[in-house]
Amino acid sequence: MTSDASDRVRHLLRSFEERARQVTELGQRLSGVRGVATSSGGVVTATVTPSGALVDLRLSPAAAGRNHVALQQEILQTVRAATRDAAGRLEEMVDPVLGADAQRVREAVSSAGDVPASRTDEGPPPAPRGDPADTPSDDPPETFLR
Repeated sequence: MTSDASDRVRHLLRSFEERARQVTELGQRLSGVRGVATSSGGVVTATVTPSGALVDLRLSPAAAGRNHVALQQEILQTVRAATRDAAGRLEEMVDPVLGADAQRVREAVSSAGDVPASRTDEGPPPAPRGDPADTPSDDPPETFLR
């Protein structure tokens, strides 16, 4: 192997090792990323992971006097805002490591359609449908072993 080729291989290896180190460090930092949002009236505060998993929900005493549908919508809107906050924090951490690939990754994630559609105009969720016999019961199951 020529000296130029050896130098190039060493450079590529160093670059790869540096990128691997950055990715390892990033993975450790990402595990703690959380997004937080508080509703405009301060009634609801939500904390979520970047995927939108709710890890904390705080309701002020004023929530007790709210209409249940309005409170539901406020909770959903606040959780969505917290998810956007978490995604922004995640992006700030990931972009420097991804470098030029950051935009392509964002486009791939957004094209996956992993963000659920908003239900703000739909009202409360529909009642469950199906055979009442299929609904869980507190009674123990009937078996031939009795």
